[in-house]
Amino acid sequence: MTSMWWLKSIDVLTTSAGGTIVAFGDSITDGSCSTVDAHDRWEDWMAVRLDASEDPAARRAVVNEGIGGNTVIREHLQPAPTITPGVERLERDVLSHAGVTDVILFMGTNDIRREATARQVIAGTQTIIERVQARGIKIHGVTIIPRHNRAPTANNSGWTPAKTQTRNEVNEWIRSEAGFDGVIDFDQV
Repeated sequence: MTSMWWLKSIDVLTTSAGGTIVAFGDSITDGSCSTVDAHDRWEDWMAVRLDASEDPAARRAVVNEGIGGNTVIREHLQPAPTITPGVERLERDVLSHAGVTDVILFMGTNDIRREATARQVIAGTQTIIERVQARGIKIHGVTIIPRHNRAPTANNSGWTPAKTQTRNEVNEWIRSEAGFDGVIDFDQV
Protein backbone atom coordinates (compact mmCIF):
# COMPACT_ATOMS: atom_id res chain seq x y z
CA MET A 1 0.00 0.00 0.00
CA THR A 2 1.28 3.45 -0.84
CA SER A 3 0.19 6.74 0.55
CA MET A 4 0.92 10.35 -0.19
CA TRP A 5 0.70 13.31 2.11
CA TRP A 6 -1.46 16.09 0.71
CA LEU A 7 -0.19 19.62 0.78
CA LYS A 8 -2.38 22.14 -1.00
CA SER A 9 0.25 24.82 -1.55
CA ILE A 10 3.05 26.83 -0.04
CA ASP A 11 3.58 30.51 -0.74
CA VAL A 12 7.25 31.48 -0.79
CA LEU A 13 8.53 35.04 -0.66
CA THR A 14 11.32 35.23 -3.22
CA THR A 15 13.31 37.71 -5.26
CA SER A 16 13.06 35.40 -8.28
CA ALA A 17 11.29 36.85 -11.31
CA GLY A 18 9.83 33.48 -12.34
CA GLY A 19 6.32 33.23 -10.98
CA THR A 20 3.92 30.30 -10.93
CA ILE A 21 2.33 28.17 -13.64
CA VAL A 22 -0.91 26.42 -12.67
CA ALA A 23 -1.81 23.21 -14.51
CA PHE A 24 -5.63 23.18 -14.33
CA GLY A 25 -7.33 20.03 -15.52
CA ASP A 26 -8.80 16.59 -15.04
CA SER A 27 -7.32 13.14 -14.33
CA ILE A 28 -4.68 13.48 -17.05
CA THR A 29 -3.28 16.49 -15.20
CA ASP A 30 -3.92 14.92 -11.80
CA GLY A 31 -1.69 12.01 -12.82
CA SER A 32 -4.08 9.15 -13.43
CA CYS A 33 -2.19 6.21 -14.96
CA SER A 34 1.19 7.71 -14.13
CA THR A 35 3.64 5.68 -12.05
CA VAL A 36 2.76 5.72 -8.35
CA ASP A 37 5.18 7.88 -6.35
CA ALA A 38 7.39 8.52 -9.40
CA HIS A 39 6.28 12.11 -10.01
CA ASP A 40 6.20 11.57 -13.77
CA ARG A 41 3.06 13.45 -14.76
CA TRP A 42 3.37 15.77 -17.76
CA GLU A 43 3.56 18.86 -15.53
CA ASP A 44 6.24 17.21 -13.35
CA TRP A 45 8.44 16.87 -16.44
CA MET A 46 7.68 20.46 -17.39
CA ALA A 47 8.72 21.63 -13.91
CA VAL A 48 12.02 19.73 -14.16
CA ARG A 49 12.78 21.32 -17.53
CA LEU A 50 11.91 24.81 -16.33
CA ASP A 51 14.01 24.41 -13.19
CA ALA A 52 17.00 23.27 -15.26
CA SER A 53 16.89 26.39 -17.43
CA GLU A 54 19.99 28.55 -17.43
CA ASP A 55 17.71 31.59 -17.73
CA PRO A 56 16.53 32.50 -14.20
CA ALA A 57 13.44 34.21 -15.65
CA ALA A 58 12.35 30.88 -17.17
CA ARG A 59 12.36 29.10 -13.82
CA ARG A 60 8.82 28.79 -12.52
CA ALA A 61 6.97 26.96 -9.81
CA VAL A 62 4.42 24.54 -11.23
CA VAL A 63 1.23 23.86 -9.28
CA ASN A 64 -0.89 20.82 -10.17
CA GLU A 65 -4.61 21.57 -9.89
CA GLY A 66 -5.85 18.47 -11.68
CA ILE A 67 -8.80 16.48 -10.32
CA GLY A 68 -9.79 13.08 -11.67
CA GLY A 69 -13.15 13.17 -13.45
CA ASN A 70 -13.22 16.96 -13.60
CA THR A 71 -15.34 18.74 -16.17
CA VAL A 72 -15.45 22.29 -17.49
CA ILE A 73 -19.18 22.71 -16.81
CA ARG A 74 -21.91 21.12 -14.69
CA GLU A 75 -25.04 21.91 -16.71
CA HIS A 76 -26.23 19.52 -19.42
CA LEU A 77 -24.04 16.62 -18.26
CA GLN A 78 -25.53 13.15 -17.77
CA PRO A 79 -25.09 12.00 -15.13
CA ALA A 80 -24.32 15.29 -13.41
CA PRO A 81 -20.78 15.40 -12.03
CA THR A 82 -20.24 15.20 -8.28
CA ILE A 83 -16.90 17.04 -8.51
CA THR A 84 -16.91 20.84 -8.66
CA PRO A 85 -16.42 21.74 -12.35
CA GLY A 86 -13.64 23.97 -13.60
CA VAL A 87 -15.72 27.11 -14.05
CA GLU A 88 -16.80 26.87 -10.40
CA ARG A 89 -13.42 25.98 -8.85
CA LEU A 90 -11.33 28.45 -10.87
CA GLU A 91 -11.15 31.11 -8.14
CA ARG A 92 -10.30 28.67 -5.36
CA ASP A 93 -7.86 26.45 -7.25
CA VAL A 94 -6.18 28.84 -9.68
CA LEU A 95 -6.75 32.54 -9.12
CA SER A 96 -6.16 32.37 -5.36
CA HIS A 97 -2.53 31.24 -5.77
CA ALA A 98 0.10 33.94 -5.31
CA GLY A 99 2.33 34.91 -8.22
CA VAL A 100 0.42 33.12 -10.97
CA THR A 101 1.73 34.21 -14.36
CA ASP A 102 0.37 31.39 -16.53
CA VAL A 103 -2.41 28.80 -16.52
CA ILE A 104 -2.40 25.66 -18.63
CA LEU A 105 -6.01 24.54 -19.15
CA PHE A 106 -6.45 20.85 -20.02
CA MET A 107 -10.13 19.89 -19.64
CA GLY A 108 -13.08 18.84 -21.74
CA THR A 109 -12.83 15.11 -22.31
CA ASN A 110 -15.08 14.28 -19.34
CA ASP A 111 -17.68 16.81 -20.52
CA ILE A 112 -17.80 15.13 -23.92
CA ARG A 113 -17.95 11.69 -22.29
CA ARG A 114 -21.03 12.92 -20.40
CA GLU A 115 -22.84 14.07 -23.55
CA ALA A 116 -21.91 17.78 -23.63
CA THR A 117 -21.97 19.42 -27.04
CA ALA A 118 -19.01 21.26 -28.51
CA ARG A 119 -20.90 24.52 -28.02
CA GLN A 120 -21.36 23.82 -24.29
CA VAL A 121 -17.69 22.90 -23.72
CA ILE A 122 -16.59 25.96 -25.70
CA ALA A 123 -18.89 28.30 -23.72
CA GLY A 124 -17.57 27.05 -20.38
CA THR A 125 -13.97 27.19 -21.57
CA GLN A 126 -14.48 30.72 -22.89
CA THR A 127 -15.68 31.79 -19.45
CA ILE A 128 -12.49 30.40 -17.89
CA ILE A 129 -10.31 32.15 -20.50
CA GLU A 130 -12.00 35.51 -19.91
CA ARG A 131 -11.76 35.28 -16.11
CA VAL A 132 -8.06 34.32 -16.19
CA GLN A 133 -7.12 37.01 -18.73
CA ALA A 134 -9.10 39.63 -16.77
CA ARG A 135 -6.54 39.10 -13.98
CA GLY A 136 -3.65 39.76 -16.37
CA ILE A 137 -2.65 36.09 -16.36
CA LYS A 138 -1.72 34.24 -19.55
CA ILE A 139 -3.74 31.12 -20.33
CA HIS A 140 -2.61 28.31 -22.60
CA GLY A 141 -5.12 25.82 -23.95
CA VAL A 142 -4.40 22.13 -24.39
CA THR A 143 -6.21 20.19 -27.09
CA ILE A 144 -8.23 17.17 -26.00
CA ILE A 145 -6.46 13.89 -26.68
CA PRO A 146 -8.18 10.91 -28.33
CA ARG A 147 -9.93 8.37 -26.14
CA HIS A 148 -10.20 4.68 -26.74
CA ASN A 149 -13.63 3.26 -27.50
CA ARG A 150 -14.92 2.20 -24.11
CA ALA A 151 -18.07 0.17 -23.87
CA PRO A 152 -21.02 1.82 -22.13
CA THR A 153 -21.22 1.63 -18.32
CA ALA A 154 -23.62 3.07 -15.75
CA ASN A 155 -22.09 6.55 -15.99
CA ASN A 156 -20.54 6.40 -19.45
CA SER A 157 -22.41 5.92 -22.71
CA GLY A 158 -19.19 4.83 -24.38
CA TRP A 159 -16.95 6.80 -26.71
CA THR A 160 -18.64 7.08 -30.08
CA PRO A 161 -17.77 8.56 -33.48
CA ALA A 162 -20.11 11.46 -32.58
CA LYS A 163 -18.04 12.18 -29.47
CA THR A 164 -14.87 12.09 -31.54
CA GLN A 165 -16.47 14.67 -33.83
CA THR A 166 -17.32 16.85 -30.81
CA ARG A 167 -13.70 16.54 -29.61
CA ASN A 168 -12.46 17.53 -33.07
CA GLU A 169 -14.74 20.60 -33.10
CA VAL A 170 -13.54 21.73 -29.67
CA ASN A 171 -9.91 21.16 -30.68
CA GLU A 172 -10.29 23.20 -33.85
CA TRP A 173 -11.76 26.04 -31.78
CA ILE A 174 -8.87 25.78 -29.28
CA ARG A 175 -6.34 25.97 -32.12
CA SER A 176 -7.91 28.80 -34.09
CA GLU A 177 -10.59 30.85 -32.35
CA ALA A 178 -10.45 30.52 -28.56
CA GLY A 179 -8.21 33.48 -27.80
CA PHE A 180 -5.73 31.53 -25.69
CA ASP A 181 -2.33 33.16 -25.21
CA GLY A 182 -0.80 29.90 -26.41
CA VAL A 183 -1.87 26.41 -27.49
CA ILE A 184 -0.29 23.10 -26.54
CA ASP A 185 -1.46 20.59 -29.13
CA PHE A 186 -1.38 17.24 -27.29
CA ASP A 187 -3.85 15.92 -29.89
CA GLN A 188 -1.11 16.13 -32.53
CA VAL A 189 1.63 14.59 -30.38
